[in-house]
Amino acid sequence: MRLFFLLILLLTSFSFNLAGQSLTKYYGQSITEQPQLLAPGIISTDQGEYSPAFDINRNELFFMRRTPGVFDYTIYISHFKNGSWSKPVIAPFSGSFRDAGISLSPDGNKAFFDSSRPVSGYQTESINAWTVNRETNGWSAEAILLDGSSKDASDEPTPGRDEFGPVVDGDGNLYIYSFRQPYRNGSRFISEAPDYLNVERSTSIPDPSTGTFVSYLYISPDGRTALMDGRSDREASGSIYFSCLSDQGYWSEAELLPIINEQGGVGGPSLSSDGEWLFFAGDYRNSNESPGNSDLYMISTKNLPVPCKQK
Repeated sequence: MRLFFLLILLLTSFSFNLAGQSLTKYYGQSITEQPQLLAPGIISTDQGEYSPAFDINRNELFFMRRTPGVFDYTIYISHFKNGSWSKPVIAPFSGSFRDAGISLSPDGNKAFFDSSRPVSGYQTESINAWTVNRETNGWSAEAILLDGSSKDASDEPTPGRDEFGPVVDGDGNLYIYSFRQPYRNGSRFISEAPDYLNVERSTSIPDPSTGTFVSYLYISPDGRTALMDGRSDREASGSIYFSCLSDQGYWSEAELLPIINEQGGVGGPSLSSDGEWLFFAGDYRNSNESPGNSDLYMISTKNLPVPCKQK
């Protein structure tokens, strides 16, 4: 009988250890109630890092980095291997033009981002929506313009306005933030999969921003959680909000996420593909020195109201 109880105790202890590892083995960091700086000196540096997107199935982190005070936005990739993050490398499809706002499809086989790379017939320096495919040997170096979603032919004799932060939901539908007519202060638009030929204004997901602040969006693979950064007319810097989709198909009012908004300007939120971690950009370290040069942070969602639970 004693041997039986010892065996049960060992198995229980083993299962708890596995449960703990399932939350830490990909990141090498323990669960805390406060945001943790992500890989200081490797990923979070004295440059500016933004727009994290993490694929837990491949231990692959995308983010955008820039030189402080310079708009040389470039997309980088790092992998978590053998207990640590690899030195970030420039993504095969980035490095020559201003590239930002990276997001991943739910299966991780497509990346979406905004870029100012030139397009024949488009306005010079216009920022448009692009996508790139994962291939057998890694990411393609050739990005594809989401042409139908980046045009506003009814308003502009020369196509191409500014489309920011392309992101897809679980059904593959594309969301972008744009300044096309008549919404010159900015508005969110949706383009349906799989062709993305046309866009229409989307008001279903709340927009917590005002003025010309770009509200970047993240939508969970199950389509129930929306994260967005925003700035009201009372805020000097950005904050992160969340909204939940009800069983009746309505998005809740945007609410501030607790904990992470208490220390400084934050933005660019995304969840790991298993929903256990929140990644975001924040200028906690730099708020009193060089505002705007964000680092990347992570926090367990254990004590956060996201991802949204089915009601």
